[in-house]
Amino acid sequence: APIIEKTQHNAKLKDVFSIVTAAVVGVILNLTIFFGRAVMFPQGFSLPDINFIALGWVVISFVFLHKFKTNIIIWIGVSAVFGLLLYLTGIQY
Repeated sequence: APIIEKTQHNAKLKDVFSIVTAAVVGVILNLTIFFGRAVMFPQGFSLPDINFIALGWVVISFVFLHKFKTNIIIWIGVSAVFGLLLYLTGIQY
């Protein structure tokens, strides 16, 4: 804790941390777009090939996480169970 207290008043260190934070956020956003596109459009970027089950789950997830403030860890578990049920039932998307 004392080391962290010393770094709070160092302007140069704060600048470096803000640049690193921006880079990490950029990488996470890039990966989100990459994986989202791979899941939503598994055959390529065309409207007839869209995965409507994945699109529906994204919309449901957005509503539950933002409107109902569902715990993210619980929602990851719910999503895993949903994916397992899709796999076990053999539903093709």
